[in-house]
Amino acid sequence: MRLRARLYDGDQKPRSVLVATRCKLAPKYVGPRYPYAESILAESRIQPYIHDCIITIQEHRRTHYFRVFYKRHTRLRTNNFLPTENNHDMRGSVFVMRVAALEPSSVVNMRGGDARLSDWMIGR
Repeated sequence: MRLRARLYDGDQKPRSVLVATRCKLAPKYVGPRYPYAESILAESRIQPYIHDCIITIQEHRRTHYFRVFYKRHTRLRTNNFLPTENNHDMRGSVFVMRVAALEPSSVVNMRGGDARLSDWMIGR
């Protein structure tokens, strides 16, 4: 199954992409979903390891959870769509997925308005 995510690639504007996922309970395809981050983030020869972190956004009375996947390496290409920090260019691609509320390691489809929150979170 493929789920919607938001990709911040170095060459293009931020956009929605479909990310392949796997399910722990494969015969039933029910339960927590885990993304294949390698299918989205390229340049595995330069940096094979993919970092991820969970970000919480409190918006009025609602709480949103997102999982951010990224690579860090000085030889990755510069990402022009990410903000610079202390005159250091951000390198490599980043993508964001919504986290299931009851299962923090599982991801779900991005909803309406999540692109706006994701852009704000990344600093666009």
